[in-house]
Amino acid sequence: MLVAAASLAAVTAFMATSIGLVVAIGGLVAIPEYRRRLAAQRAEIDAQLAQLFAQIVPIADGYGPPAMPDSALAAVVEKLVAENDLQGLREVFRQSYVNAPVGAATQAAAISSIVYLGSAYDSLAEPADACLSTLAFPGHELLEQRRKVALERLRGGAPR
Repeated sequence: MLVAAASLAAVTAFMATSIGLVVAIGGLVAIPEYRRRLAAQRAEIDAQLAQLFAQIVPIADGYGPPAMPDSALAAVVEKLVAENDLQGLREVFRQSYVNAPVGAATQAAAISSIVYLGSAYDSLAEPADACLSTLAFPGHELLEQRRKVALERLRGGAPR
């Protein structure tokens, strides 16, 4: 009976060790997959941030949405094509690229967003610097000052 109990204890210890080894090996095998998935998620987040950044830049430069909505443009083009009015069609296409302006507060908020994104994400630091370096606000001292401070903050890494 004592031998049977000792054998049972030995078998239990062996099984526990075996199970522990299987779990450990399974964990080691899963680590590369976890890292691959994490890298893929990071790449997706970086792509979304870059898209957001690209949408903010025109706002910082003072450009709002197109002055003529797509549906209105389509209706006008359809009418001019039906009438075979090439001169009118040229004029519509020339004017359809006009964007509505945005206000100074919207521009200042976009500039702040660019600084935040450039400071928080290494992948956007260089585009943020390039954007802020090329923006210009002639005749608008407040926005020009805001741009200069933002560029200094971005380059110096100063906390918000």
